Amino acid sequence: MAITTHGGTYTALYKAWIQMRHRCNNPADRGWHRYGGRGISVCERWQSFENFRADMGERPVGMSLDRLDNDGNYEPSNCRWATPRQQIQNSSRFQPLTHAGKTMSRREWEISLGLAKGVVTNRLRAGWSLERALTQPKIVGSLKGHCSKPGPNANSTSGVRGVSWYKGRWNAKRNGKHVGCFDSIELARAAWHRYGESSQAKT
Repeated sequence: MAITTHGGTYTALYKAWIQMRHRCNNPADRGWHRYGGRGISVCERWQSFENFRADMGERPVGMSLDRLDNDGNYEPSNCRWATPRQQIQNSSRFQPLTHAGKTMSRREWEISLGLAKGVVTNRLRAGWSLERALTQPKIVGSLKGHCSKPGPNANSTSGVRGVSWYKGRWNAKRNGKHVGCFDSIELARAAWHRYGESSQAKT
């Protein structure tokens, strides 16, 4: 039986298709917690590269695949090619959040709770429910601050890679660098992921 090829293996479009499926289907992908880990999936039609190409067309230079609804799946009605600026404006960080009949930006919610900038985002990334993230007041020491770096005898039985219990706080360490210390394992884990993303972006 002859093998049918689509002729697009080395194209930017094929790379975008592979990356889309990888971050939704592979828990080892560095972006898994923001895609497949949140229940984001690729529609049945786009399991085929040919269908993806027919729906999206070739990838324009300087653009990447973007979902209109950040909580929606990868499917024809929810995707477009977007510039980096358009993607930033459409990211979840810039979308208003609604709770108990009140809609505000993340920064406005933080101000109303007396939280530092970025705390709501970190809480949501750590898996907090929207209600908890927008109602729990400031936790003293929840952000990175002055703390002792964990030594070789630190308790690493947290079950979370890179996070250990040391001198009464949760410490995050990645690639040999001390990221910070936190009052909750959720915040330490979120910082661990965030540091990894920023490190990847610099390479």
